[in-house]
Amino acid sequence: MTAQTRAPGADLSGAANGPQPCDLLVSGGRALNLATEAGADDHAAIAIRAGFIVAVGAGDDICKTWRPLRQIDASGHVVAPGFVDAHVHLSAFLGAGRPYQKAIA
Repeated sequence: MTAQTRAPGADLSGAANGPQPCDLLVSGGRALNLATEAGADDHAAIAIRAGFIVAVGAGDDICKTWRPLRQIDASGHVVAPGFVDAHVHLSAFLGAGRPYQKAIA
């Protein structure tokens, strides 16, 4: 399964017109993909163009469809495309490192 999103100037019609240019291709890793039943794709590839993820899917398919300026071999690693950890402990900011105090009822 290959997911594609539109990036500025990207022709996502596939390899029929020849490989499309992209800035970065991350390939060979295990990509988290919650759109699949398994939740991950082994030997996946992710194409990035102009700061946008333009394709995620089977490595062979993506590598045929996109021509990168730079490529990263992610073999043996997990890649989480688009993942942003917005997790924060508010007390770390408000408490400025002071120890927690017991709440008095």
